[in-house]
Amino acid sequence: MQTTEHNDNLDTNVSQIPTPEEMLARLNAVDVQIFNIQEVANQLKGNKQWISILTIPVSATILVVITLLGSFLLDRPIVSFLFAAALLFWVSKMFENQERNYKIAA
Repeated sequence: MQTTEHNDNLDTNVSQIPTPEEMLARLNAVDVQIFNIQEVANQLKGNKQWISILTIPVSATILVVITLLGSFLLDRPIVSFLFAAALLFWVSKMFENQERNYKIAA
């Protein structure tokens, strides 16, 4: 009795398989633009897009300013440079985590 039910289930599964033409029609009907992760992530960013654009110029400016201030005020350029680099590294990790969240959401 169980083999008869098993054969009936196989027959219904085989009859549910679409024809190759139907499969091609379904495949061609899929809009591939909805799978573009970069574009979806940019749409999710919206007004925060400027953060990605200004990251490098702002980082370089902060690095130079903190290094020069540390050089003139404390007379320790290497220490001030390392402090500025560590600060920028920490901030960049926060921005990188935010970017990752946008890509995961996309």
